[in-house]
Amino acid sequence: MAMNTKIDNFLDNLARDLFGRTKNEAQSRGVCTWCGEVPGKFKDEISEKEYAITGFCQECQDKVFGEEEED
Repeated sequence: MAMNTKIDNFLDNLARDLFGRTKNEAQSRGVCTWCGEVPGKFKDEISEKEYAITGFCQECQDKVFGEEEED
């Protein structure tokens, strides 16, 4: 089994244990991996890219990474 496949399987199992769904399952349903809600709008391109990686909506990304302070 290739390393990427092992990592992908580990991440899928972890997400399923933590959130009840994998990133791919959530994205195919159009919901956030973490909260299960429809993602809505993202603050910026980086947040959109993060959604592609984790499947987290903007609100859940803010919980994980903290909200960016405005100037």
